[in-house]
Amino acid sequence: MESWSLRNNPSSGNLHPTESYIILWAAVDDELVPGIYHYAPYEHGLERRAVIDKNIAKTIYQENPGCFGALALSSIHWREEWKYGVRALRYCQLDVGHALGAGRYSAALQGWRMALDTRAGDGLISECLG
Repeated sequence: MESWSLRNNPSSGNLHPTESYIILWAAVDDELVPGIYHYAPYEHGLERRAVIDKNIAKTIYQENPGCFGALALSSIHWREEWKYGVRALRYCQLDVGHALGAGRYSAALQGWRMALDTRAGDGLISECLG
């Protein structure tokens, strides 16, 4: 039997420049403690990139009651640029929109609510994700 690698969101040219991160400020279980996690598609799992200090996590949770984390998306532009040149940036933005839609649909299936929050700003998000 052959194995097929299927993605739940479309991508221009099937190049998938979008990287997904989960930022948790509340523990989900013993393994998923407050931290920054990167989704590794090959392993279909999360890689912990950083641990969030407990005091900082508590402060964030108090500012966002009932919310345990955030989905953060970034684009690796060169995955598109070699093929599309100057059009790559707009295609990366389109792919992020597709990923947001897939994330929102997935959250709804779990009974969760996903909302856009831009308070952190690009600079802070970039600093956190590297």
